[in-house]
This record gives sequence, structure tokens and C-alpha cells, in this order.
Amino acid sequence: MGSLWQMEIYGPTSGSLQVLSSSTKILRDFSTAVFMSNTPKLVTKVSESSIHKQIIALQDLLMKTALDSMFKVGFGFDLDTLSGSDEVSNRFIKAFDESNCIIFWRYVDPLWRLKRYLNIGKEAALKTNIRVIDNFVYELIEHKREQMKNGKLDDGNCSKKDDILPDGFKIKKGDEASYMAYPMGRMPYIWGEDAEEFWPERWLHDGVFRPESPFKFTAFQGGPRICLGKEFAYRQMKIMAAFLVFFFKFELADKGKEATYKTMLTLHMDNGLHLYAFPHVPAYFK
Repeated sequence: MGSLWQMEIYGPTSGSLQVLSSSTKILRDFSTAVFMSNTPKLVTKVSESSIHKQIIALQDLLMKTALDSMFKVGFGFDLDTLSGSDEVSNRFIKAFDESNCIIFWRYVDPLWRLKRYLNIGKEAALKTNIRVIDNFVYELIEHKREQMKNGKLDDGNCSKKDDILPDGFKIKKGDEASYMAYPMGRMPYIWGEDAEEFWPERWLHDGVFRPESPFKFTAFQGGPRICLGKEFAYRQMKIMAAFLVFFFKFELADKGKEATYKTMLTLHMDNGLHLYAFPHVPAYFK
């Protein structure tokens, strides 16, 4: 699935093309315009719930807004999952999220290959979801195919030769190399004894934001494999946060409920983030 998309979407030197395009002012301006266009739609959704004193599923709204923006910037297509009115887009995002969960569980299910062969259980559902995702994306590719060139990506993370890590751990040729960002973000010897405490001030130095090394804060990786969408993601987060914090105050719908993770490749809050939104009137308007 992935390799075919990659050959259609990216060019023969995909890494260099992506880096070049991501650094251009044109892409920055266009993506910013898309974020500025989609975020008011999010504000409208929240405002409607606020007026009617309804609980909002903020995580779901944020994810849909982000996905709509990504598709507009990447494919020039208005996915419009935020409105919930496009049934094709709804099927796509449902299949995408379910596939995310199922693929992650392969790491703890030693029988997943057998289930895939027999086409049973979660693997049968994954096969159906992939078909939905493929059909959706291939239709988008057909609309933009004339703008794309064929190519090939090599994005492996296996050792190409025997090696020894700085701590003395030996790696054999062909071993798969990875790291676990989740426990790294909770290790006291990396972040201090308060590693598991919610303390945003840890990022400030004399009141000024101080970014950590990307090899310590690994959300966007580092070095030659740093995420090409890092600035894209930060820009989108800042715009959405600025709008929401300016217009609303939020309260948890259930203040006694403990937040837990939904086990998948990209961690979400299990059962979402449910809040009440209240109009926020800035001090200079009072």
C-alpha cells in the first residue's frame, strides 16, 4: 500500500524534494492560509456547542481539523471531516483510525500473520479498512497524477552492518533499531524526578521558551530523520490554540475522570477529551 502511494506522491528524490518544498515561502504562506481558513470552522463548531451548553469532544474536533488541513495542503482536496456531512470522508477517517489501532496490536499479537492468512479477527477488519483507504487516496492521486513523477523511497530502520552502541550494546546486521518515546518521556534520569508531573514551566528559562534537544524530546525525531512536518505542525497548533484560547474558556465535563491512553501508533486519549466551552471575554472588552 505505502510504496505505491510513495511512488505516486513523491518524486525520484523524494527526500530532497520534500525538504526543498517544505522550506519555501510559498508552502509556508499557503499552509498558513489553510490553517487560518479551517480554524474558524473549528471555532464555529465549538461556539455552537457552547451556546447550547453541549459537551464537546475536543480531541475529535482537533484531529478532524488537522486532517482537513493536511489534505488541503498535501492534495489540494477539501476533506471536510469536521462538518461530518461527507460520508466518503467519514468512512475514510474511521478506517484510518481503526487501522492505526490494529497495526499497533501486531506488536503484541504473535499470531497476527496467521490471522492475516486466514483473514479472521482484527486482520480481516484491517484488510477491509485498507481497501477503503486505498480507494480514497487513489482517487485523489488520479486527480493530481499529471503533477507527479515516479520514484522510490528507501525508509528502512534496520542495521546494515554489525555495530556497537555507545553503551556497549551489540547490534547485528539486519537487526531492527527503534526507540520507545513513551518511556523516554517519563524517565527521571532524562527529565528529573518530576518527569511524570504536568509542569509546562519546565520548558521556560527566565520566562522564555527553551526547546530541548530533539534527541531528548523525540516527538519530531532529530538529525537527518527529523520530521519534515515539524514546523507545519507547530504552525497549525499555534493558530488553533490562539483562536480557541482567545474565544473560549474550557472545563472538563467529568473532573473526576482519569485520563488514559488509547493504545495505537499515535497515542490518543481513550474515549476522547470531553469539555464544556464558555465564551471568553478579553479584559479590554469588559
